[in-house]
Amino acid sequence: MPDGLSARMEMVELNLRHVPMSIVDLFSFLMALILYISIIIAATTIRERYKHTIMAFCAVSIWSLSSNIIMHSLFLSTVASGRLVVSVESCSIARKMLWVPSSGQLCLLALDRYMTVCRQSPIPVKRLWLLYGLIPIQEYTIKIVDYSMGSPVPDEMCAHIYRMKYSLQVLAMVVWGTVVFASLINLRVLCYLKSKRRQLKDNKSIKKSRKLMQMERRLTVVYLLITIVPVIQITPGIIAAVINELYGIRNQTVWLFCFGLSSLSKFVQALLIIMSIRSIKRRILSMFSCRHRRLSLDTPSNTIHQSTANLRLTAETTQQRLLPPDLVRLQVSPGLSLFEAIAKKRASIL
Repeated sequence: MPDGLSARMEMVELNLRHVPMSIVDLFSFLMALILYISIIIAATTIRERYKHTIMAFCAVSIWSLSSNIIMHSLFLSTVASGRLVVSVESCSIARKMLWVPSSGQLCLLALDRYMTVCRQSPIPVKRLWLLYGLIPIQEYTIKIVDYSMGSPVPDEMCAHIYRMKYSLQVLAMVVWGTVVFASLINLRVLCYLKSKRRQLKDNKSIKKSRKLMQMERRLTVVYLLITIVPVIQITPGIIAAVINELYGIRNQTVWLFCFGLSSLSKFVQALLIIMSIRSIKRRILSMFSCRHRRLSLDTPSNTIHQSTANLRLTAETTQQRLLPPDLVRLQVSPGLSLFEAIAKKRASIL
């Protein structure tokens, strides 16, 4: 057996210190997955064009979350079964293929905003979905190259796995570069909208355009927040890592808190989408709230029938108040008209 292949079949121990962090990750990813699925279901009822951008962004996020959930589930189930030793190859494949810190969709999100608002030339829907579909292909291509050309390096879950020496540093630079690039594009769109808003401020004849500008501005702000949320949440972890590196101070509780805060980035991004887009918010509330379900039963057809029945009941009550009591009692008899009832009453009296 070749030396390289035998080295990849070497057995390594799982890192039990990663179990609490894996549980936190699994819980936060499951919550985020539920929200993203709900957003896609709710976005199907939106008529605006940006629904395709939201749905494509959520689809890539669901793929990323599902891969990470499978990875953490495998790790925790293996630890729970008492099997604390696995091969380097199996751990490397699981870590490389299932750990997906995707950030490419942030650039597409910002680029679509720029083309739609500044250039007045939105990306065609089919091309937009194609670009989002290329993200998993690109991720897996990089991971295969990283694994095939890698060497044993320390890892969080296993003692060591096969990856290129500086792949994590390069990945961090790519993520930060993506966030900065997407943020700059969104800020450019906001500056453009601000200049247009000044032009439309005193023009009352184009009120509709001003409302459209407000909607575009609100949506761009949401995209900007979605972009910078991961940076805000990983900042405490970076500070803790620097303190640990410089002074050797490492508190497990603080480290776990920072790790849990950074793992909530997908969940917070989903919440931003739900809370900022009213149509999606209403649809999701109607799906999860019994009160909204009861209100949704009041469809226009049901309301018309109910109003007609109320009017008929009101007319009958008014007629009964205007007629004498004897005629009111006569009207209760089925199969008789009003004149037949009066004639029958007179005959009974005579």
